[in-house]
Amino acid sequence: MKLTMTRYAVRPGKETLAREWMEVLNQRHAEVQATLADEKMALEAIFIEEGETGMTLTWVDLQGAGQDVLVSEHPIDQVHLKYWRECIDPAVSPVELLSVNCFADTRVQQALLAAIGEQDSFIINR
Repeated sequence: MKLTMTRYAVRPGKETLAREWMEVLNQRHAEVQATLADEKMALEAIFIEEGETGMTLTWVDLQGAGQDVLVSEHPIDQVHLKYWRECIDPAVSPVELLSVNCFADTRVQQALLAAIGEQDSFIINR
């Protein structure tokens, strides 16, 4: 299972659409939850940051080897990808932060691994 944190720039002028995107994901929470098993996603969190250089969206994922969202047949993933194409600025390289440590109570780690169907694994930093 791999822990990642990646920051993406939102295209200038698409900030309102990006907020709408996040709201759609919140409103369709149950549908999003249903996609996690296929993706072997134990945890996905998205953060918004707004500053002088514009808006960014940062994803924190804890994921095993699962299905890529690009080939998903879940309707919410198609909605998600449409917003992605409209909002994420391809001219700005994403910033991937390097995980150097991840600590979790043993019970929490076992529950996360069980959520994606892995028993004899551990959280990989990097």
